[in-house]
Amino acid sequence: SNSSCIAASRFTTSYFNKGGTIVDVKVKVGDKVTNGTVVAVLEAMKMENDIVCDKDGVIASVNVNKGDAVDTGAVVVTIN
Repeated sequence: SNSSCIAASRFTTSYFNKGGTIVDVKVKVGDKVTNGTVVAVLEAMKMENDIVCDKDGVIASVNVNKGDAVDTGAVVVTIN
């Protein structure tokens, strides 16, 4: 079953509801990841925020590139 790492999923305050810009992508397809692995860095409101996995698995797809603007809830990577 696939799982997704969601942009800004760790942030529930309205502060992050505007999404942000991907400033770094830390993984590639085929990488093994564990719960807590940082997959990308999102800049929102001039603050950098790590987007982390919530499960163990292997990166099946990377859906963002450095410089992409993403909305809150965007799927950053999928994990098998």
